[in-house]
Amino acid sequence: MKTRNIAGLYLRDDGWSFVELEPKAGGLQVKKTYEDKWRSTQMGERAIQLRIFREHNRLGSQVIVAFDEPDALWNQVEFPVLSGNDLELAVKAAVGEWGFSGEPMPIYQVIESSERLKVRIGVVGRQILDYWVNLLEEAGLTPSGFVLAAQALVEAELGQKTTAFIHYGASW
Repeated sequence: MKTRNIAGLYLRDDGWSFVELEPKAGGLQVKKTYEDKWRSTQMGERAIQLRIFREHNRLGSQVIVAFDEPDALWNQVEFPVLSGNDLELAVKAAVGEWGFSGEPMPIYQVIESSERLKVRIGVVGRQILDYWVNLLEEAGLTPSGFVLAAQALVEAELGQKTTAFIHYGASW
């Protein structure tokens, strides 16, 4: 079974970075990197810039997306052992108590599971996430997941491989 390459975008206010990873001897290696500044502040122009890059390099449409969100809030909480929809509802209730301004998009990750669940919970504003999703869709790209860049960097520095993905969709 052939493993496909993984494409990632790091989106910032001033520009973007791209990396393509390919399978190699039990791991992944960097195949291609690229970095550019946005040539416009308009979403449509930014989408055209990404679309031209994707088409010129014959890339697929699936990408994992990292972005910055300085207003993100984080906390670690404990819950009784929960799973599935019950865990999602508990996370949503916990985030609702934080007084986040704007419409919150919860992020969560189970850190430890024993008699009680230790869960790392974060929250970002839906507005910033909607902006990046709309830009990517206009560029012909499909985000397969979102991560916060700062969170991913901290976890990499700590040697953790458990980055929490943002749950973006109708269930929230």
